[in-house]
Amino acid sequence: MNTNHPTPLPMGEKIKQLRIAKGLSQENLAQAIDKSTTFISRLEHDEAEIDTNLLIAIKQYLGVENAPLQKHELELYKSHIWAWNDMVHNRRMEEAKAMRDELSVIQDLPFERELNVLYLMIATRIAVTEWNMTQVEENIISVEDYITEASPDVLYLYHRNMGTLKYYKADFKNCLYHHQQALEYNDNKLRPDVQLMFSIGECFLQIGKPIVALPYLERAKREFIGDRTHQLMYALDITLAGCYMLFGDYEKAKKMYEDLLSMVRSFKVDAMTGNVLVCYGVLPNEP
Repeated sequence: MNTNHPTPLPMGEKIKQLRIAKGLSQENLAQAIDKSTTFISRLEHDEAEIDTNLLIAIKQYLGVENAPLQKHELELYKSHIWAWNDMVHNRRMEEAKAMRDELSVIQDLPFERELNVLYLMIATRIAVTEWNMTQVEENIISVEDYITEASPDVLYLYHRNMGTLKYYKADFKNCLYHHQQALEYNDNKLRPDVQLMFSIGECFLQIGKPIVALPYLERAKREFIGDRTHQLMYALDITLAGCYMLFGDYEKAKKMYEDLLSMVRSFKVDAMTGNVLVCYGVLPNEP
């Protein structure tokens, strides 16, 4: 989990930074909430009390009424942002895109750097599913100056996205490096990531190391739960069965192809069914 624990920014300092970012003076804010400039100065130095109604008025004037400023708001936001990541992970894309807009309020708070980068890295995962690699690359570049001080949570997502970008460019060695880094930061301490393990196995296959690939593929198969599109399950099973064929374990390969054929026929996706039939057809008659 996140091992970085920066000192929380006082509320007064948050208000000050937001005011300055909006190009407003203390006088502007004082007039808007019917207070004196002396009060605003004391407030920004955390020398004045601020009640709920006053904070609501200040947030409304600064245009951040839905942004998480208080401790309980931030804790709720953090729980929502990981729920959002799980939506992306499980391919619940319509819900994830709607939540992307809802959670974008964090971008109104430049001092919440960690949450801003976390938000951007999860949004990048959505861009990956849309194969918008231009956006993926732009997002990754935009956070690189922060990575040296990032938490394991952010580093996991950063390396995961960077690896996917390298895979898209057929740079399998660098994809493997970044996805192994992501697995090291994650490794089920944060949340299961079968797709990441599958990608590592596939990269080892691409660079001609099937013996190293097999344990990753088998672990991914053991820990697979499922996704709504069936694409990961299909890709994992057909790759693992092909790996067994490569090692001459035809019985295992045959059993996997038969099970996979039964499943893909129920999906009614002709391309999947046809591909499995082709693979099954090249099995030796006498293993």
